[in-house]
Amino acid sequence: MSIFNNNIFKGIFGTTISLICFFIFFNKIDDLGKVIEIVMSVNLFVILLGFLVYFISIYFRTIRWNSIFENRIKIKLTSLSRIVISGYMFNNLLPARLGELARIYHFNIVKKIDKSYLFGTILAERITDVIALFIFIGVGIFFVPTDLLINLSDELGVNINLIYIFLILIGLSIIFFLIMQLEKYRKIMTTFIPKFNFINNKILNIVDSFFKGLFNLEKNKIITIIFLAIIIWIIEFSMFYVVETQINLNLNNTFLAIIFFGVFANLSGIVPSTSGGWGPFELIGTIVLISFGADRESAAAFTIIVHLILWLPISIIGLICFLYDLKVRKL
Repeated sequence: MSIFNNNIFKGIFGTTISLICFFIFFNKIDDLGKVIEIVMSVNLFVILLGFLVYFISIYFRTIRWNSIFENRIKIKLTSLSRIVISGYMFNNLLPARLGELARIYHFNIVKKIDKSYLFGTILAERITDVIALFIFIGVGIFFVPTDLLINLSDELGVNINLIYIFLILIGLSIIFFLIMQLEKYRKIMTTFIPKFNFINNKILNIVDSFFKGLFNLEKNKIITIIFLAIIIWIIEFSMFYVVETQINLNLNNTFLAIIFFGVFANLSGIVPSTSGGWGPFELIGTIVLISFGADRESAAAFTIIVHLILWLPISIIGLICFLYDLKVRKL
């Protein structure tokens, strides 16, 4: 019951954050009719092409997840790809990243695996996403407009130091994650956990299994997985470029603008929100584009379109994948 109540709290809290973000988002748009007009004017073929480009990244996401646990779990890539797709569907439909729990459930429909271990591998996968996004920040930081973070803080109505703290905390989390992949530090973790003898052995086993999923990457493997994460984001950013050809954003530097749009809009997913990250994605993404010279209406329309491409088709396909495996299990 406590877990159920905790998930309800996460859902309510995430929905509240999304509503606040949407309130700020719409409050900053002068002409909502123009936004709708721009969204409706985009060629459906371009939207389809954008999704096909994005869908290629699913293959690399499947390869990456399989690489994380390939020595411990044997599963067909076709089955794993259905699980990955349905995982995105559940995240699109459930608030506060509860879709990750649904992904674990789907995995156990196909193949029975320790759930806490699986959750650890999913978290490792998500952290490599953040590492890749930080690499993009590092590459482009010397070319980005100096007022980008200032605009973010002003538009969000928060102190710029909070944004710096947010980025620093993420950076420190990345460093901790990378350090814990080193065998000598993993050994410290595995020897340290049993000392909590006042905790139930079942809980200790769950924690130990979770850490084995999270901190099990050797040096060569983690380099490969981060490289795959970079490819994944390059593909997704390419989809943004496809959509950008249909909207006159008048960006000062299209290449950098699209990259930093993708980076900060996706980092906003760390903030608890409603299903699919609606709200933070639109608000942060629009502010970034405005910082690169786009007008508010065009920036808002672009953000809505790419989010729809990321959200709607994969949700439909993911539902089909989940129902397929559910049906096969019952046969």
